[in-house]
Amino acid sequence: MLVNGNSLISEAYRAQQKHLHETTEYGTAAKHYGGMVSQIVERLEISHLLDYGCGRRMSLLKTFKVKGAFKYQGYDPGAGIEELASLQSPRRWCAVLTCSST
Repeated sequence: MLVNGNSLISEAYRAQQKHLHETTEYGTAAKHYGGMVSQIVERLEISHLLDYGCGRRMSLLKTFKVKGAFKYQGYDPGAGIEELASLQSPRRWCAVLTCSST
């Protein structure tokens, strides 16, 4: 992923993240924070949340209990899923960024 010609992470870090995702239970901690993050989203009326390091399972999203409408955006360059390795519309900033175990 390049933004303004600069990589967001180095190739060495990308390789390390890929290895961790493939060989461990790496990135599963977010499932424990869904309730807390849901409360923050609702109380602050968040419209756009970026989950940096969302993991291939997107555990945080699966545990959300948000009543209102908001945009969830997952990003994880090491998960091995192309759609998660690039930020959609990187010029549109999110209101909240979560990063639970990256």
